[in-house]
Amino acid sequence: HTVAKCAICGLPISELLTASHIKPYSKCEEIYDAVNYENGLLMCPIHDALFESARYITIDSNDGTIRIKNKYLPFKKLFNLDQQDKIDSELLTAERKHYLRWHNEKFEETNK
Repeated sequence: HTVAKCAICGLPISELLTASHIKPYSKCEEIYDAVNYENGLLMCPIHDALFESARYITIDSNDGTIRIKNKYLPFKKLFNLDQQDKIDSELLTAERKHYLRWHNEKFEETNK
């Protein structure tokens, strides 16, 4: 079986991981979306906070590239994003890509 780890940095300590919604529960019109396993990724507290509400980072729905908002690019190393560029392709299921497209749109709305 696979080891639980942060989708972004790979931290494998399950007690420190959280199920991070891609499309927030509060934005889901359907219960299915709110509770769907595919509408989430395991993340460590730092990457969960950066990913939440698409305020700092997003994961490109096409290829899994981790993208940082332009104004936060100087913090790439501090965000612990200097070692990896993409999430594992196995995490990019068709349904998860659907949720990531929503996340990408929210990210772009404020990426000046």
